[in-house]
Amino acid sequence: MKNYITILLTLFFISNLYSQEYKKMMDDRNVNLYDVIKEAEKYFKTHDKSKKGSGWKPYQRWLYENEAKYYPSGIRNNADPNIAIKEFIKIKKATNARLAPSDLNNPWVELGPFKMDTITSSPSAGMGRVEDFYVDPNDTNYMFLSSRSGGLFKTTDGGANWLPKTDFLFSCGVSNFDVSPTDRNELLINVNNSGYHQYSNGIYKSTDGGDTWNATAFNPLNITMGLGETMIVEQIMYHPFDDNIVFVGTNNGLYRSVDKLDSWTLLISDIDVTEIAFHPTNENIIYFYEKTNEKNKIHISTDKGLTFTTSNEIIGNDNKTNVKLSTSPACPDCIYFSSKNGVWKSSNNGLDFTFQSNPTAGSGGFCV
Repeated sequence: MKNYITILLTLFFISNLYSQEYKKMMDDRNVNLYDVIKEAEKYFKTHDKSKKGSGWKPYQRWLYENEAKYYPSGIRNNADPNIAIKEFIKIKKATNARLAPSDLNNPWVELGPFKMDTITSSPSAGMGRVEDFYVDPNDTNYMFLSSRSGGLFKTTDGGANWLPKTDFLFSCGVSNFDVSPTDRNELLINVNNSGYHQYSNGIYKSTDGGDTWNATAFNPLNITMGLGETMIVEQIMYHPFDDNIVFVGTNNGLYRSVDKLDSWTLLISDIDVTEIAFHPTNENIIYFYEKTNEKNKIHISTDKGLTFTTSNEIIGNDNKTNVKLSTSPACPDCIYFSSKNGVWKSSNNGLDFTFQSNPTAGSGGFCV
């Protein structure tokens, strides 16, 4: 019986190993596209494509996005990852074009559809997916929102009218952004490919409410990102007490800047940082979550993000990585952690967590 169990566990391990192999190959530009296809086809011969979470749909999206780029050789490592931004700079210089006009007279009239249920009964029809948003706490008529495919939009009348603010950038998606805590007209946006993976083409800054944009030092000319690369910017966060300090969470690690991204330092590499949060009253305490090594813990800094330690185990999370972190002035030393398995609360700045409630319908996330 023990031998039988051992064999089953061994087969499970081998199966899981293969399941990871084609995914790793997808992200490695040194691997030929057609070798990735062979590995993926081998894997899906023994795995149910129709099963939720099988990986078939993400693989097909990746293939759709990449196959035409590298046909017929399949070679992926000979493309200049900076080609998009370089060509954009050339055109801009040649035509003396501006990044964005201060007043955009939009010649287009929207014809619809205006309701999601006119396309499909599914709750994920794909219409104008909103990735991030901002509301001025002192003026709720002033808002920004970003779309994976449509870019950044701004309203000054509470949403009655919206103006696109990134139509004149070289890439059309904005997956996430942040606004300075001291100046609502200053914001940082992540400009990304509009495809499924949201690979980044760099972070841009505006100081006039999105009318014009300039590249920060966090761009394909200074860091490995751009065409053919797999850098994903997960979060951009101004420090709420010092807006010169900016943190950037990516699938390559945690970055920190002390000059609004005129320069940056890679604090921790080779981890996927998906959440960053700040203590509401103590400027030195910062939290982040990464799903690479510590799926059931958070990281805590007490020196403004220069160094981090880890919390104790969050019992019951069971490696769920769709995590949200939140803090509240109502309980300054508390931090809340949510996943598909529920909500946990720490009352000692993230050292220990206690379970609060089971999850409701949805995929996790909350506000306090």
